[in-house]
Amino acid sequence: MINDVAQAVQRSAHPEKYAQHEQKGRAWASALTGYSPAAISCIDRVENPANAAFLTDFVATVWPDTVSVTTSETGGLLLSTDSETTSWAVAQLAQIRGQEMGLVSLQAIDQTWAVSSNEYAHWQPAAAAAAAAPVVVTLR
Repeated sequence: MINDVAQAVQRSAHPEKYAQHEQKGRAWASALTGYSPAAISCIDRVENPANAAFLTDFVATVWPDTVSVTTSETGGLLLSTDSETTSWAVAQLAQIRGQEMGLVSLQAIDQTWAVSSNEYAHWQPAAAAAAAAPVVVTLR
């Protein structure tokens, strides 16, 4: 499938080479569109300062009418949407763009994730489901 699409866009002398990336491509697409919850793990060795505007602008660009961003009493960002799939897409895209915004932790529905500078941090079950919004973002 990817071979066919890639060939339609750019002719390759070795179109079969695209096939070796299909499984990873599908996994990334599924995670970044929210169909595979808690699927991404990453490391942040930079520790940039908080930049809430980066996340707010990013969300407004990608989901202008479906995701709202508000600030919690503790300074975290609350991302609200009616769709669990969109909640996971927002959370995992925020996770991989976390370095630019000084991300410390995320809670998506009933899972939490905290940044690490020395190992791949994995999603864990939350003590309680996020009450204020489906996705809660904590910045430095």
